[in-house]
Amino acid sequence: MEIQNKTQLKAALRQSFGAVVYAVNELSDEVFLAPRAKDAWSPGEILGHLILSTKPVNKAMSMPKLMLKATFGTNNREERTFGQTKTRYYDALAGGIKAPSNFHYEGVAQKGKDYLITSFTKELDKLLHHIDKWEEKDLSKYILPHPAIGKLTIREMLYSTHFHTEHHLTQIKEAVVPK
Repeated sequence: MEIQNKTQLKAALRQSFGAVVYAVNELSDEVFLAPRAKDAWSPGEILGHLILSTKPVNKAMSMPKLMLKATFGTNNREERTFGQTKTRYYDALAGGIKAPSNFHYEGVAQKGKDYLITSFTKELDKLLHHIDKWEEKDLSKYILPHPAIGKLTIREMLYSTHFHTEHHLTQIKEAVVPK
């Protein structure tokens, strides 16, 4: 599937975020809080990480474009397609990239599953709202730094948000499969 416009992008984000919510809702509290393996995040920590990693995208998309331009610049290259961005993202994962510490969620047990699901859903709602407010051409004009794959256009960052969510959905689903 090659996503090319805001409508398709919003549908992909709704699908990936919705699949995470569904998968998390299916987990018992015990599985939700249990690490998947030694040194691996629990499904709850993964959900918290997804919240933390979506917040900066929402923050950037809510900034005035003049401030975005002054802070990060504008695109000066051919924009990558959905497929090219996906390859770049998964190549970074294969290279062993790890999330920076500020994207590690603390306090999962205290917050609880319902709170985290609500927070995650709110981040999606904000993201969809921001996408609606952006012109198609501006998604390709402005750039943001991605911690694993470098400078991305807003559109590429949204693609990456989708891939990132799918990547962690796979991990959440693995939590219920005995090894």
